[in-house]
Parts: sequence; C-alpha cells; structure tokens
Amino acid sequence: MITIDYELQLNEGDKKRIFTPADPIKKFDNTVLISGKNTSGKSFLLNLIALGFFGLDNPDIHPSLKSRIRKLVDSENQNVKFKIILEKNGTKLIAEKPSAEKKDITRYRIQDGKQKQFLDSRTFNQEYSLIYDIPNDPINRIKELLKEIASTQNRYATRLSTFNQYLNDQITEIKNEHNPQRLKQLTSDIPKWELEKQELEKISGAQKKELQTLKYAVYRKFATEYESKFDEISGEIKDVQKNADTQKKEKRKYSVQATQAMLNKKRMERNFTDALARTASSLVQLSKISSRKTMLLKANDELSDIPLAQYLANLELGKAFETALSFADGVIASCEKDMRGNEESKQVDLLEKMIALISQSNVKFEITISDNKKTAGGTVDTLQLKRLLQNELGKRKAILLMIETCKTARENISTLTQNKKELENVYAQLRIAKNKGIDFTEGEETENVVDELLKQPIERLKQYRQKRNDYARMFFEINKNPITAEECETILQIYSHLDEDGLRNKISDFEAKITKTQGDITTKKIRIDDGALEKERLEKKQPHKYQKFLGRLEIIYENSRRLESKITKEYEEYLREIIDDADRERIKSEFNSNKERREYYEQIFVYLAKKYEDKIRYQDEEYTPKKIDMINEIIETENKKIHFEFLSTGIGQTIYLLGKLSPIRNKKSIVLLDEVNMLDTASLNKVIVQINKLYQNDQLLAGLIVEQAYSQITVEKLELK
Repeated sequence: MITIDYELQLNEGDKKRIFTPADPIKKFDNTVLISGKNTSGKSFLLNLIALGFFGLDNPDIHPSLKSRIRKLVDSENQNVKFKIILEKNGTKLIAEKPSAEKKDITRYRIQDGKQKQFLDSRTFNQEYSLIYDIPNDPINRIKELLKEIASTQNRYATRLSTFNQYLNDQITEIKNEHNPQRLKQLTSDIPKWELEKQELEKISGAQKKELQTLKYAVYRKFATEYESKFDEISGEIKDVQKNADTQKKEKRKYSVQATQAMLNKKRMERNFTDALARTASSLVQLSKISSRKTMLLKANDELSDIPLAQYLANLELGKAFETALSFADGVIASCEKDMRGNEESKQVDLLEKMIALISQSNVKFEITISDNKKTAGGTVDTLQLKRLLQNELGKRKAILLMIETCKTARENISTLTQNKKELENVYAQLRIAKNKGIDFTEGEETENVVDELLKQPIERLKQYRQKRNDYARMFFEINKNPITAEECETILQIYSHLDEDGLRNKISDFEAKITKTQGDITTKKIRIDDGALEKERLEKKQPHKYQKFLGRLEIIYENSRRLESKITKEYEEYLREIIDDADRERIKSEFNSNKERREYYEQIFVYLAKKYEDKIRYQDEEYTPKKIDMINEIIETENKKIHFEFLSTGIGQTIYLLGKLSPIRNKKSIVLLDEVNMLDTASLNKVIVQINKLYQNDQLLAGLIVEQAYSQITVEKLELK
C-alpha cells in the first residue's frame, strides 16, 4: 500500500494558494495506473516520490526530470512538505519533509513495527533502485541503457576493490604467519644481501678516498691562486690611489681658473650668438644694395649652416666656422674696397670731413664757386656753410646707405671675431680642466673620479678575499689527513678540462654519489636486519590455517586486480565512446581490429537483448532478439537484422522500458513512468506484465504509471488492457 500526504504552497504574486492530495491519490495499491487531465497533479506526485527517495542523487534519472524534481525544493515561488509511505509485507519505507520552508528530508524504514532504521543515500542505493523515466525519443534513448550498464560496472568495480583489499589483507596475514616459502627465500637472500652490502662499502670507501684527494687538491690550488689575485689587485688599488693623489695636486692649480671660466661660459656664448645673428643680418642688408649680392648671400648661408649647438656642446668652434667667418670677412672687405674706388664715395668722404672741420670752427668763410660759364663768390658764416655741405651730402643717399651698411657689417664681424677669441679662450681653459679630471658642469664638480675608478677593483678585492678565506678554511679542515703532491697533481690532471665551477660541481657530484651509496648501504642493512628478524619470527611461528591456499589466493588476487583495472579503465572507455557518440567510423574500425574490444561489445549487445525478455514485432512477424548492436544500430535475431530506423516508435519505447525494468539482483525497485500515452496497447501491456512480474517476485516495492486522460484524476490497479 502507498500512502501520500502533502501540502504544496504556491506564491502566485497577488495571493498564495495551498494544494493537498486529491482523495484518489492519498492511499492506493503498490502497482497502479494513474490517469487524469493536465495540471491534475499526476507528474507532481511522481516528482514528489522521486524527491523523497534520493532522486536528485540518482545518476540514471534524466537531467530534464531532475530539473523538475529540484524545483520542489529550490523554487522561490513554492514550498512543500510531505510524508510518503511505501508499505509491503510488513516493511514500511518512509520519506518525510515536515517543514515546508526547510529543505531537510528524513528517510527511514520500519520492519514489522520495530524501531526506525534511518537511511542515507548510500544505504538506500544498496538495497533499492529508483527508476523514474518518460519514454520519449525511445530509439535514441536506448543508449541510456548503456549508462545503466556503466553504473552497474562501477558498482562491481567498487565491490571488487573491497574484495581485493580483503584478499590482500588475508594474504598479508598468511605471510605473517609461518611461511615455508618465505623462510626458504630469506635463508637464501640474507647472505646475498650481506655480500651486496660489503661490496657497497668497498665502493663507498673508494669514493670517499677520491673525494678526499680531490677536495685537498682543489682547495689548496684555489686558496693559493686567490691569495695571488688578492695581492695583485691590492697593488693595483694602491697605484690608482697614488696616481689619484698626484692628480689631485695638479687639479688644484686649475680649479680656480676652470671655475671662473665656467661662470663666464654662458655669458660669452650668449654674446657670441647675438654677434653671429647681427653679422648674418648685416650681410643680408648689404646684399640688397651691393653689386656683390651673390657672394654676400653665400657668406650668410655658410655662417647660418654651422651646427652651432653641437660646437658649443663640444667646447670648440671648429675649422668650418673659422672658414665661414674668414669668407664673410673677405666679402665685406671687398665691398669696402669697392667703396674706396668709387668717385662719389670720395666726394661723400670729402663732404663729411669738411662738415666735421666746420663743426669745430666759428669763423666766416670766403667761398668762390666757378664753372666754365661764370664765376661767383661771397662770404658765408659757419652755420650756413655747414647747412650747404649737408644739403650736398644729402643728395648722395644711396652711397651713404652703402657706406653705413658696410660700416655696420664691419663692426659686427669685428665684434663676432672678438667674441670668438674670448669664447675659444674659455673653452681652452675648460678643456684643460676636463683633461685634468675636473668636470665643472654648471659650476659643480661631478662624483669623485677616483672612487669610480676603484669601485670594481675593490669589489674584486672583496671577492678574492672571501674566496681565499673560504678555500683556506676548507683546506685547513681537510688537511688533517694530508695528501701527497703527486696524488694532487694526478687528480688535477684527470680533471684538467674543468674550470673552478666544474671542479666544485664535481665535488658535489661525488658527495651526492657517496650519500646515495651510504643510503643503499643503510637500506641493505635494514633489509638484512628486518630479514633476520622476520626469519627468526617465522621459525618460531606455526603455519597459518590457509597457508596451503596462499599460492591460489595470490593468483586470484592478481586476476581480480586486473579485472578491476579493466572495468574502471578499458571497459568504461569502451562504453563511454558509444554513449557519447564518438567517431563512429573509428569505433567500427577498432571493433573489427581489436579482439578484446570486439568481445566486450558482443557481450554487451547480447546482454541488452536478454534485458528485453520479449519478442519484437516487425512487419507482422515476431522475432526473438539475440543481440542489440549499438554500434551499427541493428537488432539481430536468428535469421534477420532489423535496423533501428525501421522500428516503430512503440517497439523502440518497449525495448527501452523493458530494458529499464529488468530485475536487479538483491534490490527492490521503485518504478515511476510518466507520459506513456505514445505506447500502443500491446506495448503498454508488456510493460505492465513486467512490472507485475517484478512485484510478484518481491523485486518491486512500488510501480506507478501515469497517462493523460480527459477526466479528473483516477487511480486503477495495474492490469492488462
């Protein structure tokens, strides 16, 4: 009998509704057909039973069904509490969720009215099998049967693992008792181990001797070498310091002069740059009024093209600048020469001299002016004469501009030349200071040159001192057992191809070898001691009562371990490839070429046919399946091969469901089948027969089949239609 009580609380936003089971589904037989229209609570009932009996932990339930089950406890819009009782032959299996808000579910069993026995998922699955399914897409879901086989294999693998552990413990126990074979083996092995230990001790002695010699030779060699290097670098440092003292004295002579030069440097560079700009401008102005325009512009270009910034940074103006300056000076001189040879220029010169002379006198002048036609004369004062001469001079503006421009150009180039000399003098002083080791950048001395020079030698000195001391200390420690010079020379010759690091590494290698050899000696000694103790113990003990079965047990244990390995590795992989629908052509190829794989698949296909336990109707004939080939998707009978694609939906569903419903040894099943409407009457009857058969054989605790109808929910005893 099945008893169900629940309270479903739905939050519909504007109101909350509470549902309880309809009368037909409060209490009913263990095997029933439940019919009803949609939303009548049929599927909810199956979901609730699956939730109560560990459906969420069941790997064989389809994910879509698990999603529906999970919503009963994870949904924000509904809460449920329930109590489900499955009762048969005095045994009650109960699932109870007393609180709608909490997720806790209690499962327990009561047998013949005795005390409750609480069940966890592991215990439940050992004794019961929950089968919950919707037989949709049956052809493709025949592969789901393979998942059950995989689960079964895993269960057997787990049991084999437990069995193997038990066997191993028994074998160990037998061997720990009086074991003639082991005693005989120890009697033979212990002397051999003793000889092996003695041989290892000889090897260890030779290794230690060679290591002692190598260390002695290497430590003495490098202690001596680093002593020499230390003395050598010490001398170099003293020489540098001595030279530095001499240079310091010499630098002091130039420091004041260099400092003053550095202070004047920027000012003179600015004056020089300004003079250069004025000279270039004069050359351009002069080119506009002189007949030597081309030469003047060329002189300007040569001065302008000089990389002045580079020259100033290098503390020298360079030959290129000297050449450009000389060329400009020559062009200006040519313009001045042209002026001196010009008649009008001579008149201007005369007029300027007369104006200058008159400007210094207050006397009156008698002036006579004559030409070829007439002569005139008269007396004028100084001011009148000066004005008269200035008027005459003003009539010669062009030549005056030429004279003035030449004069300006001459003055500018003279100033530039002078500034150049002054700047070169400053640069010369700074170069001398720099050569003497005095660097007055912006008037400040740089870091101490001597310290920089000594930085690396002092660092090397520290390294040499450290290495000298290290090698001397190690040599002193090992010198307690002196080695002859001949032995040192011989071993250094053997390893002459190695440098210092190589020799140190070789010493480390020897130490590692000795450590390993010592470890092997210790292991041998422990083995000898343990063997002797075991031999003594075995001699005192009586044989185990299963001693004579030890050999057979070891064979069984080895075979069982191999079987466990095959199930968990090869067989699991074979099944997984079909389940995952891997590369079918490759699987077919390996099926034909790999004998072990082929034999395994053959057994699986025969097993699937046996699980069906019924005949297949095909084209008005009935056939008994011999194999269900999941690789080629063929059902083989005695004389026919039926492809999956030719099967009707009902046949495919029946194959799938009957495969699911095959009995599981030592387990009682709880069967929940939803939406079986696609099954025809014949197919449904086969399912009903199988469920009732399981129930009669006490292999079924509950069997519920749900179908859609157009009436209120009804519950009928599961009988053939």
